[in-house]
Amino acid sequence: TTLFLVTFAFSVSSQERKSELKLGIGVASTNFIINSMSDFLSVGLTGGTYSTGNKVFSGSYILNYKHSVSRSLSLGASLSYCNVNADILLNNEKQGYYKNNYFTLAPELDLRYFSLGAFSMYGNLGVGATWCKRYNKLNNQDKNSDNNVFVNFQVNPVGIKVGNNFGAFAEAGFGYKGIINAGLFCKF
Repeated sequence: TTLFLVTFAFSVSSQERKSELKLGIGVASTNFIINSMSDFLSVGLTGGTYSTGNKVFSGSYILNYKHSVSRSLSLGASLSYCNVNADILLNNEKQGYYKNNYFTLAPELDLRYFSLGAFSMYGNLGVGATWCKRYNKLNNQDKNSDNNVFVNFQVNPVGIKVGNNFGAFAEAGFGYKGIINAGLFCKF
């Protein structure tokens, strides 16, 4: 029985792990860029009467699952969340605030370019939907909220991973995860 258990444990540990979970954070996502452009246009269209201040952007928090279908191709999905908070200024005086929450869900594919030991290089692509929940409150008025959904994407021509079953990753591209995103991964 002991020989069977040792043999079984060795065969399970030597099998390639096909599932992968990533946790990461990204900066300068399309959600941030859209929000910043919207604020910029609002200032221009109102002649500077309307503006925002004390803007805080959370960055994009990312949860990603992939399953390897071959040595070079993985399929899965990403969920990302980010928010932005800012004061609403009219004639440079605070009149209220707004908060936007962005939730993105997108199917993705990874294409591994090459692996060398614990190092691998890859690219990935995802297209999905972003749900934006917006809140704003002006002084002496009730809090308002609305929702919208729009198509969003991520293109990362360059991604690197260091580690076999557990390690770190970094990706560079453009989309809902940001221009740069990085974090940790584990395979199981």
